[in-house]
Amino acid sequence: MLFLVEIYKLVRSVTGTDYPILVKINGEDYVKRGVTIDETKIVCSKLDELGINAIEVSGGIGEVGLMTIRGDIPRDLLMRNRSFVERVFLRIKEKSVRDSVRFKEAFFLPEAAAIKRTVKSPVIAVGGIRDRCTMEGGLESGQADFISMCRPFIRQPNLVNQMEKGDPDPIFCTNCNRFSFEVLVHQNLLRCYNSNVRKESRRTICSPKE
Repeated sequence: MLFLVEIYKLVRSVTGTDYPILVKINGEDYVKRGVTIDETKIVCSKLDELGINAIEVSGGIGEVGLMTIRGDIPRDLLMRNRSFVERVFLRIKEKSVRDSVRFKEAFFLPEAAAIKRTVKSPVIAVGGIRDRCTMEGGLESGQADFISMCRPFIRQPNLVNQMEKGDPDPIFCTNCNRFSFEVLVHQNLLRCYNSNVRKESRRTICSPKE
C-alpha cells in the first residue's frame, strides 16, 4: 500500500486537485500469498481517503495466465514457435487449463462490488462484461458506477455509438483470445484477429423497465 500511496501523492502534487486520477487495482491475485480482497479493501479505503477519483477493480497476475482474461485458447497460436517438448507438455496441460479459464461473464464484478461497499469514490467494473443487461444490472444494483471493456472496443471501435442508438446487444466479441496471443505473445499489431466472426445468437435481452 505504501508504494501505491506514495505514487498517488506524487502524481497529485504535480496535477493539482482539479485533475482526475484513477487507479486500476487487483481485487485478488489468485496465487498463494498474493493480494486478497480484504487487503485490497484496506488499500482502496486509504486511496479513497486521500481523494482518488475512481477505482477500477481487476484481478490476477502473469503467473495465473489466461485466468486474467478468460475465454478460448487458440491452439494454433498456443503452439506457434514451440519446441517439440513444449508442444507435448502444452497438449497434456491444455484440457485442465481450458477448463480453468472457461469464459464467464463479469468475472471480476464481485470484487468490484466488494470495493464499492467499502469506498465513496466511483468504482469501475471490468472483466468480460459483454451483455447490455449485465452492464445495466451492475450499475442499477450499485455494484459499480462505471463499466470498462477492452476487447469489444478493439473489435468495434464505434461500439458506444451503437449502444446509444439502442441496440440491445451489440457486442460481437466472442472471447476467442486470438488478440491476446497475437499481440501479447507474438507481438503483432493491435487489432481484432477474428473480425469476421459475429455472435451466432444473442444471449440475454434485458426486460423493459416498468
